[in-house]
Amino acid sequence: MRGLREIDEEQAEALRRKRLSRPNPPEEWQIVEAPNLRIIDNDLWDAVQTRKKAYGGVHKRMARRPEHMVSGLVRCGCYDASFTVKSKDQLGCAAHRDKGTCNNNRTVRVADLEHRIIEGIKRQFQCTEAITGGERSDRSRQSPA
Repeated sequence: MRGLREIDEEQAEALRRKRLSRPNPPEEWQIVEAPNLRIIDNDLWDAVQTRKKAYGGVHKRMARRPEHMVSGLVRCGCYDASFTVKSKDQLGCAAHRDKGTCNNNRTVRVADLEHRIIEGIKRQFQCTEAITGGERSDRSRQSPA
């Protein structure tokens, strides 16, 4: 028969036993000073610990940050659900994908969306500069009172 082998009682008992890890409780721990194992002195250690606390304890590289410029900002127009990553470079409605409660099956490429946003911001600044520039020229034409 395939998948079967014959073993004696001692081997069977060894297979039945499971090895469990049971760490000692902290009150039974024995903590001993070992200055010979130190790599840095206490003053430097304390200075580093103080600096770590000043930064909140989480290193910038370890903090969870959005992957895209628009992460968490894009909403579905149908049910106001968030747009989440559907594939490597596409966003889609979370309510449609996860719950099926939204009919919006459209997706948008992240690069296209970011490009549209940047272009829109540029146009807004150009309009604002044109308006403020026009006001300045109107003021400069008026004679001082």
